[in-house]
Amino acid sequence: MLPERKPQSSVHRVLGEQQVITICQSFGLDERGIKIVNRILSRWEDATGDLQKKVQIAVEESGDYPNRLGILRAVTELSRQFILQNPAHPLSGYADKAKNN
Repeated sequence: MLPERKPQSSVHRVLGEQQVITICQSFGLDERGIKIVNRILSRWEDATGDLQKKVQIAVEESGDYPNRLGILRAVTELSRQFILQNPAHPLSGYADKAKNN
């Protein structure tokens, strides 16, 4: 049996796997919840700029998970951290200005 392939989303590449896990755990997610977040982030790679599609993906992936709100909060925080820590992101300059105001 092959091991589960770790997702390599842009968020994972910028933040690192440990920071993704730490943020997920801060919203009360267990191993299953973290796997759901990983799938969401991986699928979001094909939905750049399409907020409606990203919401649909998050709803589909979270399914019947009991802490769906935790998943939504985690992916929101991961997206925010991705912007703040990725100087190549088009919004990173705006994020820096917002922090200083």
